[in-house]
Amino acid sequence: MTDTSLGRRQLLARTGVVGALGALWGTQADARSKPQTWRWPGHVVLDVACLGYTFAPFFDAALSDEDMRGASFFVEGNIYRARTIPDGPDWDPTSADAIGHWFCRGWFIFHPDRPLPHVITTQEYLLGIITADEPTPADTLVSSGLEGGVELAHRAVIGGAGRYRHARGHVLQQTIGTNTTVLTGGTDAAPNFRFVFQF
Repeated sequence: MTDTSLGRRQLLARTGVVGALGALWGTQADARSKPQTWRWPGHVVLDVACLGYTFAPFFDAALSDEDMRGASFFVEGNIYRARTIPDGPDWDPTSADAIGHWFCRGWFIFHPDRPLPHVITTQEYLLGIITADEPTPADTLVSSGLEGGVELAHRAVIGGAGRYRHARGHVLQQTIGTNTTVLTGGTDAAPNFRFVFQF
């Protein structure tokens, strides 16, 4: 890799791609203009505030500046009880008590011939707070699937632990707005999600 291509990649990471991350997990303008568009019955409903300052992308593995396949990222968030987070912008994640942790890791898959979806990810939903006494909360759900740039994502529930040890089914992921944290390397507010698990 030449210094020139590395410079372009760093510039892309700091501007174009990071700027696009405001729309990575869905069209937030749609979430604001069409509140509560999606409603489903479900066995488990969780709200998540993505914590923008935890977003850690690695763009150097991308195939090219235009083809982002291979670039990876990690981000985490707080889990809240169903319908804790209102639809819309500027929700403060410290304004309610979290009931768990959300971890999301994956790879960018978009390129000029296939701009959507943006990423393929594995997400873990730990239903309990990590503490010194309880470093691995027992009740966990795990999902895998495509997301990013779409208002509604259908994901596979691929397992769980604790009371969810037999979990199989699907989960619907909806972007419902933004919060007061900012995605690393940019100026865009981090997204909030609602997950509806159906087993």
